[in-house]
Amino acid sequence: MSSQIVLKVNKLCFSYPDKKNVLTDISFEMNGGERIALIGPNGSGKTTLFLLLCGILSPASGGIAVNGKDIKPNQFNTDISYMFQSPDDQLFTATVFDDVAFGPINEGLPEGEVKDRVKSALERVKCHELIDKSPHHLSGGEKRMVALATILSMHPEIMLLDEPTSDLDLLNRRNIITLFASLQKTMIISSHDLEFLLETCNRALIIDNGKIVEDGNIVDLLSDEGLMKSHHMEKPHSLYPHTHKRAIPGAPRDH
Repeated sequence: MSSQIVLKVNKLCFSYPDKKNVLTDISFEMNGGERIALIGPNGSGKTTLFLLLCGILSPASGGIAVNGKDIKPNQFNTDISYMFQSPDDQLFTATVFDDVAFGPINEGLPEGEVKDRVKSALERVKCHELIDKSPHHLSGGEKRMVALATILSMHPEIMLLDEPTSDLDLLNRRNIITLFASLQKTMIISSHDLEFLLETCNRALIIDNGKIVEDGNIVDLLSDEGLMKSHHMEKPHSLYPHTHKRAIPGAPRDH
C-alpha cells in the first residue's frame, strides 16, 4: 500500500430537497491501495456519499479531491468509478460487450484497446461467455459480475463498490474475494455482508445519521459489540470466540 494520499474528503455536507442534513461534515483521507469498508445502518448516507464521491451529486459544501484534483460534478472522471447498488442502473445497452466498452470508448481509446479491455475485464469476473448476450436476460448474479466488469475496464484509480456481493451465490462471492485480493486497487466497499468486508478490507468507516462516527481498524471496530449495537448492527459471527465443540452425532457431551 502506498503512503501517498489519493483521496481527500473535506467537510462534505449534503441535503436532498425533502431531507436535510443527509451528510454532515464528512472528512477522511485515503492512501493508495487501501481498502476501506463503509458500514452503517440503512439510511445512514452510504450510497449518497458514493454518489458525491463519483460526481453524480453536487455537495452543498465541502470538497473531494483525487490525486490533488477536485472532483467536478457531472463530468466524466476516469480516476474514480462507481459500481451501483442495483446493476440495472449500470447496464443499459444492447449487449454485455457494449456495456463493458462504454467507459473505455468515452475515454477516447482506440478500438483495439477497447476490445482488449472488455475481454480482460470479463475474463477477470469469469463472464467472458456472456459477451454477446443482452444484459436484460442475465440472472441477478450475472448482472452483478458484469457490472463489476464495467468499472474494471476503465482501470480507475479508486473503485467504489455498493453491495457488491448482493445476488451472488457462494461461488461468485468467493470469486470476488479472490479477485479483490489480486487487484492493486484502492477501494471503498459498502456492504451489509460484514464477513465479506472482514476478508477484503483492513480499515472501516462507520457512518450513522449522516456522520462518520468511527474510523479505524476493521477488526477492532467490528469486534466491539457495544459499538455495533449502538449503531443498529451486529458483531460478525466470526469475531465471537468459539468455545463450544461442534455437535457430532454419537459424541459424548461435556459435563
